[in-house]
Amino acid sequence: MQKWQSILLIIITLIIFGAGFYTDQIKKDTIRGYDESLVIESKKVVQSHGEHTDFFSEESSAWAKTNFIIEVQKGDTDGATFHNHALLGKIFRQNLLKALNENKTVKEIVFSPFDDIPTNETSVLQSLYTARVNIKEPAQVILHVRGHSKKSSSLLADLIIETYKNSIFNESRSNPILPDLVEQQSKILELEENQLTLSQNLQKEKGLGSNISIEEIAINSELSQVRSEIDSLILILREIEKIHLKKQDAKNYLSINLLASFGQVQEILSHIEQLSEMLINQALDPVLEKEISKNLISLRESLNQELAKGIDHIKNELKSSVSRQKELHARLVDFEMKNKDDLTFSPRLKLLKAHNKELSLAKEQFEKMYLAWQNSLAGIVFKKTK
Repeated sequence: MQKWQSILLIIITLIIFGAGFYTDQIKKDTIRGYDESLVIESKKVVQSHGEHTDFFSEESSAWAKTNFIIEVQKGDTDGATFHNHALLGKIFRQNLLKALNENKTVKEIVFSPFDDIPTNETSVLQSLYTARVNIKEPAQVILHVRGHSKKSSSLLADLIIETYKNSIFNESRSNPILPDLVEQQSKILELEENQLTLSQNLQKEKGLGSNISIEEIAINSELSQVRSEIDSLILILREIEKIHLKKQDAKNYLSINLLASFGQVQEILSHIEQLSEMLINQALDPVLEKEISKNLISLRESLNQELAKGIDHIKNELKSSVSRQKELHARLVDFEMKNKDDLTFSPRLKLLKAHNKELSLAKEQFEKMYLAWQNSLAGIVFKKTK
């Protein structure tokens, strides 16, 4: 190869290498620029998320606040803790959501700033109020309520206190609002169901011998009747549920005999029929016609309320029958214990004894806590603070 050819080859090689290096740098700069743009966008998202979190923050200056003090009797520190737990419990929160749905104006004012935020009402409501026991005054619970305006926080605070008072007034042993009692009640119900199964299994093991007592026969007979009642009531409630889910007219509930014959249903229906006939068959003065129409609306509302009471009555009848079934089974278990000679070494009997002991202890604990909870309601005071 001649000298000039070698020089030319070197020059061409350098040109190709330079072009490749330049192209590579362009690619790197492009990728780096793209990566940087992603970092910037991510920072924007994080900042935006941070602003959103701050909006829900308790310490945010954007909140208007209203406070209540709930005070129990001096020295009742357990009572203050009870009320603190009850206010933050699931049952009360459900009652509060129900109250908000019934107070449309208050709900619109309270939830209006959250319309464009992808979250549910329960989560929002949890962020709008808190409760804590006052460290300086252990007999007090401080309720903090927040809102986007003073009016919003004040309306919500008033509704919380009103709903809490109603929840306390309407609760019962079988329907408590205190979370600890609800948990214990669930445990008792589970133990009772297990007791029922164990006693039935023990009966099968023993069989119906010739030495069975007259009283035991009577209990078995009543138990059979109670089972039939329970099955019947369940079928009725399923029929009611079908009508409710299909959103049918209230008159469809009248096809259920227990509802059609409940309380004042027939009397209200009679009045509705009489007034309806007057509107159809008689030429009435406009003022009188208007008055009759108003009365018809009122009577139909009364009918709906009476039917609702009837449905609650059926539910309570079912609860009562289930309780009676458990009571009868418990009595049969007592008979099994008295006549245990043939079952002394039965594993099922031993298991049932241990189970009954656990159930008895759970009921004692429930009653002790329920009594303490009821004592905390005596002399309770609600004070709105500035």
